[in-house]
Amino acid sequence: MHRLAATRAEGPRRVLGSRSDVRGVGALPGFNVTPVELQATAVLLNQIGDEVRSELSRLGADADGLLEGGWRGPAAVTFGRGWQQWSAGATEVLDALEAMAHLLGVSGAGYGSADADSARALSRVGQP
Repeated sequence: MHRLAATRAEGPRRVLGSRSDVRGVGALPGFNVTPVELQATAVLLNQIGDEVRSELSRLGADADGLLEGGWRGPAAVTFGRGWQQWSAGATEVLDALEAMAHLLGVSGAGYGSADADSARALSRVGQP
């Protein structure tokens, strides 16, 4: 199982919520991030999502085996409904995780591009 952990990647850091952050929600003291960290976290979230989707698929096959394998009666019907609700909810969570991973990757790429543009602009300061 993966664990999200802070990394010590080298490179410029941005403070989320600062004036340079497009959300404009105000400063978040002590919360820094690098483009590399955002992109690495996006990759990790995608890996976790893939693993959980795979496990959900296996669980679904097991549940289908129970329900289609001859289990009948009120308990089977109740279980089937509950399983459908739980499975749909789990899929929604995984879809949200996938969207979050995508947005983190896009943010990381955007911050990286902005940092590179700033570095290029600063390197030209004072040059004829």
